[in-house]
Amino acid sequence: MQYQIDLRQTISSAQADVLLPAVSITDLTLPYTVARIGVQAGATPWHVHSFQYAGEIERPLFSFLSLQGRLDHGFFVRDRTSLTHLALFSHLHTNQTQFLGGFASLGWYQRWSRIEGLLIPTFSSSFREHDFLASLGLWLQVTQTWSFVLSAATYETFEIYNLNNPFGELRVRYSLTSAWTLSTYFRYKIALGFGRWEEISLGINLVISPHKEQ
Repeated sequence: MQYQIDLRQTISSAQADVLLPAVSITDLTLPYTVARIGVQAGATPWHVHSFQYAGEIERPLFSFLSLQGRLDHGFFVRDRTSLTHLALFSHLHTNQTQFLGGFASLGWYQRWSRIEGLLIPTFSSSFREHDFLASLGLWLQVTQTWSFVLSAATYETFEIYNLNNPFGELRVRYSLTSAWTLSTYFRYKIALGFGRWEEISLGINLVISPHKEQ
């Protein structure tokens, strides 16, 4: 098993600022498959903002390529709105033990929105019920304990964004032990075509991998 704890503060140009604690678990013991589940809650200084959860199955094909399927759901309390995503995508990556490496993902997703009990399609910027998702990143292993990751994507653990709402992220990782890794990250989300920033996030992440201590 692998456990992940995340805490992120978002500052938005259009909505209330939100604090987002999250927990996820990855099962590495299944044959030929990796399974992940996670939950996330959101809160402002004045009220509960959201509840989100996600499940994902990953099927490694080669050491550098895997196929992934994901289902996530989120309920936004103040707006009385829920979003559900079904996503299928491929993930390509180099060996993380290298000094310099990278990764990329490309896939497709379907989105549903429920507002006040009514199930209706939620359209992307191109007025479609579905769209593509993507990610691209590089990492730099400076020492055995320090590494940096620079990435851009249209999806994260609990959210999938339209292609005109990507985010860029800089992440700094520090390996406390072979089983404990601490990260801090800065994320900048933009609205393409409007020439403005949409959201800034600062976060801290802890990954615990007990099997690496054995």
